[in-house]
Amino acid sequence: MEIKLYQKNGTYTKKDTGEQKPYTNFYVKIGNSLIPINVPYFPNDALGGRDPNYNSRVEILKTFAETLPEKDVSEKKPRINPHKIVCPKCGKFLIVDDKDDEQYYLVCDDECRTSAFLNRNTGDLTFTDPDGNDIPF
Repeated sequence: MEIKLYQKNGTYTKKDTGEQKPYTNFYVKIGNSLIPINVPYFPNDALGGRDPNYNSRVEILKTFAETLPEKDVSEKKPRINPHKIVCPKCGKFLIVDDKDDEQYYLVCDDECRTSAFLNRNTGDLTFTDPDGNDIPF
């Protein structure tokens, strides 16, 4: 299993002064999961509440972290509710017949016997007639 350290840099506006300040967020990617990492601040009363090692800890993480890649939203299709898919032949709602991790298998309860496959990951939807031929919609 591959483990990677990522960082995301940006700016935010301070509410009290309106000043732009930089920030860095860290994430660990384990498999397909992205887990946020918080670098704690340890105030030291002897130093007036400062944490002299905070910046060092952040810089060490920055040294080893890759830049977090941006999400490509152009490839994502909107999620389709499998219970609201209408048969292109008769206009009735299709019924979920079966599903697995990636696909929903839908059927029409009318005599048209249309079926559909909905890929949950990509949002691709295909309709087929009883002979297995694709139906355009």
